[in-house]
Amino acid sequence: MWRAQWTSEQMNAAISALYSGRFVKGLASEFGIPRRTLCNHVVSGRTERKSGQSPVLTIEQEIDLSRRLFRLANVGMPITGNVLKRSVYSFYKENIIINPFNPLKRKAGRR
Repeated sequence: MWRAQWTSEQMNAAISALYSGRFVKGLASEFGIPRRTLCNHVVSGRTERKSGQSPVLTIEQEIDLSRRLFRLANVGMPITGNVLKRSVYSFYKENIIINPFNPLKRKAGRR
């Protein structure tokens, strides 16, 4: 099943109808928006769809990190889990990116 099958226009229309005195439950089914989603968007004031968390790295940083990893693989370094975690940790440190990684272990977490 696809997530967020509603559009921003539907959300705007539902919120407008809500402010005119209609009930959330009826509007949610009428516009095809989950009731909880409609309530969350009314509280936040946002009408655009957003799935998942915001990315930490920019596109350029992702490309740079992937090039580093491919370079390691091309020179014969097998990319194991530990190599990957240590490479990601050092990339974050070099680029001064805020992260939740453990500085004592000096490697990224499992996720």
